[in-house]
Formats: sequence, structure tokens, C-alpha cells
Amino acid sequence: VPVNLEYGDLMVHQSEYQSSCATVLMLDCSHSMILYGEDRFTPAKRVALALTHLIRTQYPGDTIRLVLFHDSAEEVPVGRLAGVQVGPYHTNTREGLRLARRILASQRSDMKQIVMITDGKPSALTLEDGQIYKNPFGLDPEILEATMREVARCARAGIQVNTFMLAA
Repeated sequence: VPVNLEYGDLMVHQSEYQSSCATVLMLDCSHSMILYGEDRFTPAKRVALALTHLIRTQYPGDTIRLVLFHDSAEEVPVGRLAGVQVGPYHTNTREGLRLARRILASQRSDMKQIVMITDGKPSALTLEDGQIYKNPFGLDPEILEATMREVARCARAGIQVNTFMLAA
């Protein structure tokens, strides 16, 4: 049966799929970021500032939170990023990942990611009793294993971990 369609009979509805992404930016504030006269912390802050600016201006539906990691880890407001300083600390990467994972668990987003800016190896670990085990000499198997277990937890939770490594 022929159907006679006119232009006015058609209605076009255009839509654009908008996904949302929750990002936790992890910034290494350990002493090694300025060790031996090499300042890796200033470039790290520049990358962090650029990323936060990009997300806030180009992706208004997305969220970004900031976690500093050193002997332990703490969330700070993104607005304080420019004033963050490096401290005489070790690198407790697992604690930073753990905090970032908890923050992302509370977010309602299609995608979740951690962007970690660091200069290298984990050198500290928060033990079950709350004490901090530190070993700045080489790659400690206990610290590495605990850190990699936390990375696996992030992966199981659907969180992608992206790392900016500032080292030779």
C-alpha cells in the first residue's frame, strides 16, 4: 500500500548522550618530589591545575576531588590545590588509592577514574593498627603487595587508575 508522506509528517528529535565521570586526582606530596634538588612537584601541580581547570570548564557534569598522599592520605578542597606544599613525607600510595576508592564509591557517575601524579615507588604503608610502616630503601615487597591489592580492588569496583609518572 503506498503511503503518502509529506515533510510536515516527519518529526526529528536530536539528542546527545551525555555521560558523567567522577575523577579523584591523587597528588604525591612526598619529600622525594623535591629530592636531590630536582623539583618534580611544581610540574605535578601544573598538571593537576590544568586537569582540574579542564574538567570544571569543559565537562560541567563531571566531578573532580583532590587527594594528597604522603605518609597517609587526605582529601582537600580543589580550591586549595595552588597552595599545596610538599612535606617531609614518604609515599603511601595504597592509602591514597584506598581513600580515592571510598570517595568514588559515593559518586553516582557512569565512569569513575583515579588520576595519580607521582614520581615513583610506594615507600609507606598504613598497618591495621594505624601505625605507618616506612621503608624508603628500595622496593619493599610488603608495601608493593598491599598497594597492588588496592589497585585490584579499584579495578573490581570499575575504577580506572591512570598514572602520570614524573621520573626518569
